[in-house]
Amino acid sequence: MSTLKITFTILLSILLISLSSCNPTPDPESVVKSWNEALNEGDVDAALEYLDDNSTITIIPPPAGMSGVFTGKEQIRAWYEGNAALNGFNELVEIHVNGDMVNWTSKFGMDEWRNIGVESLDVLGEGVIVDGKFQSYTITIPPESLAKLPPPPDQASTTDPESVVKSWNDALNEGDVDAALEYLDDNAAITIIPPPAGMSGVFTGKEQIRAWYEGNAALNGFNELVEIHVNGDMVNWTSKFGMDEWRNIGVESLDVLGEGVIVDGKFQSYTITIPPESLAKLPPPPDQAPTTEPVEVSVTEIEDMVGIWSGRAMGDSGYHKFNQDGTFTVAWNMSDLEANPSATAEYWFEGTVFHVNDGCGHGTYEVKIKKEGDRPARLIFKLIEDPCGPRINDWKSGMRWFEQ
Repeated sequence: MSTLKITFTILLSILLISLSSCNPTPDPESVVKSWNEALNEGDVDAALEYLDDNSTITIIPPPAGMSGVFTGKEQIRAWYEGNAALNGFNELVEIHVNGDMVNWTSKFGMDEWRNIGVESLDVLGEGVIVDGKFQSYTITIPPESLAKLPPPPDQASTTDPESVVKSWNDALNEGDVDAALEYLDDNAAITIIPPPAGMSGVFTGKEQIRAWYEGNAALNGFNELVEIHVNGDMVNWTSKFGMDEWRNIGVESLDVLGEGVIVDGKFQSYTITIPPESLAKLPPPPDQAPTTEPVEVSVTEIEDMVGIWSGRAMGDSGYHKFNQDGTFTVAWNMSDLEANPSATAEYWFEGTVFHVNDGCGHGTYEVKIKKEGDRPARLIFKLIEDPCGPRINDWKSGMRWFEQ
């Protein structure tokens, strides 16, 4: 009987290993199709499973009365539920994949348009998918498709979008980061496709965008505008962008596509895309694919958590800074983590149990860190006991590594 049990256990282990090897990370095309099917069926929960917890989506032009930028699953859920209530249906036409970058064309319709005799509009989508999850995506209704709808009430900005693009571009070319930021809304989001090496390609808020602009200025980035097209608050442009890193290898500039939303003289969002045929001018980057699948490792020491992590902070997007001395600070803006944090707390480990204590109470968790190679990627908190409801809600989606 003992031998039979051992044999059964071995067979069961082999079966489980075989099954686990049959579940690779889905490719971007499959993700787009499954996510689209879930939305068409009105299954918002299923659709959200294909999005990273901190993903950002951009709708161009923005819906009336909205910025068109939705960050985090809570905001995106509200947008998806609104579409489901209007019986939104998206028919995919073509999908093209290039690494983590995916582009698609489709025909999207909803009751609001059908009621005025417009069955659907042609739509362009582009996104970044990593490990089977959308990191970000942008949906654009081209002007020629949007023309099928009756014109909206006059919503002209106090400053026309073309002038804003030109002035903003001049400021960046002159390395005047402060002046360039004046043309952005405080909560603006920008997306770079494909994302720069080691980055998500999504920058939200002026603090993150400032760091991106300063990096470009340090490399003598210069953007020569070629054409600008405006349709209401929506603006598209083509340009030639160059920087020292490329010039040093003999590439003067690359063709670039830009599209954004400008309201009252301020960018609400914009997306910069370097098309594959332009990107091909550069030598291929070193193979950065991980040699192993991302792994989760239990955290038992303070040293493993030290640094800045982004995620939910008191119900909104924010940052946690874990310090070597067993304290951490919380703030909505990274610049406030040191001088003006919204909250402070102490933390420590007892064996494998993580303890946190602040004015909200003493909580305990198991903590794991998801690593990609040797690089930290995410903190995952498994609740043991915590009287602090807001902290539970903030930490249940984990935190993303930001910087040391």
